[in-house]
Amino acid sequence: MSVKIAIVDDEIIALKLFEISFKKEVRSGEICLYTFNTAEKLFAFLKEEGDEVVFILSDINMPVIDGFEVLKHVKKNYPHIKVGMESAYAQQEFVEKANSLGAEMYLTKPIDFQAVKRILEPFYK
Repeated sequence: MSVKIAIVDDEIIALKLFEISFKKEVRSGEICLYTFNTAEKLFAFLKEEGDEVVFILSDINMPVIDGFEVLKHVKKNYPHIKVGMESAYAQQEFVEKANSLGAEMYLTKPIDFQAVKRILEPFYK
């Protein structure tokens, strides 16, 4: 059975890199990877599939709805979903805010995809 993992990032290239990095796991059926370039698209998806999603990785700096709002929304409406945050900025205030809102992890860009795989493996192995 595949686990559902969602990535939200306004940078299309970042989403493509996630798709490439998790190609093997997707092909083997270990995970279903969903990518979204806006929080609004993620929220629409969660209305339909939220009960089955186990992990979301959200960029912080996005237009309209930022990653902190994504984190708050998910924790309020889908408390079973683990959420990680990513940003090009390693500012301590961002890390502290993400942690205080319930983020499971904080990653800085460029993303170390091998580290992300190690973090996500317990969800699908």
